[in-house]
Amino acid sequence: MPTDVFLVRHGEKADAGPGDPGISARGRTKARGVAELLAPVEPVALYSSPLKRARETAEVVGRQLGLPVVDDGRLRERANWGDVLGQSFEEFVKSWQRCAQDRDYIPPGGISARQAGERLAAFVVDQARRYPDAAVVGVTHGGVIVDFLLTVLAAADLAEHNPDYLAMDFCAVTHVRADGGRLELVRLAATSL
Repeated sequence: MPTDVFLVRHGEKADAGPGDPGISARGRTKARGVAELLAPVEPVALYSSPLKRARETAEVVGRQLGLPVVDDGRLRERANWGDVLGQSFEEFVKSWQRCAQDRDYIPPGGISARQAGERLAAFVVDQARRYPDAAVVGVTHGGVIVDFLLTVLAAADLAEHNPDYLAMDFCAVTHVRADGGRLELVRLAATSL
């Protein structure tokens, strides 16, 4: 029996600076919209990246759905600007782009795109084992969602679903159906189900 896993990109950040910012008022509004969108599928569990922007998004969703938020490090971004002391934004972006081009490159203070994708794939497969024939929500980050999808699908397949998949909106929902170890992309970076 398949499990529907809904991967939600966190809400808009309150601060564009380095570190671990929370979400803006607009991010909270969009998170409430995600909760309304997901309510009909009746999720049984809600997980979040431990980074503040994801956690705050998950808390808004959880309040509306009546679900507690469980932190899971496998939902964390591959690298976070501000984790490497003294790293400029330009250095972070250069490192991020190198990860995108060389999926095995390990950036300072992070993990490779391939490792991040495999880590999120393990999360999805675990949810299928834990919650067969149910829906689960994971609030995470756009980069790690793309890392995951490029681990389990070809870039051409992703572009077929959504040619703009690299420009994922805040609070966009990616729906993956997991049946044992088999993963199927249902919707990519959607704002409706």
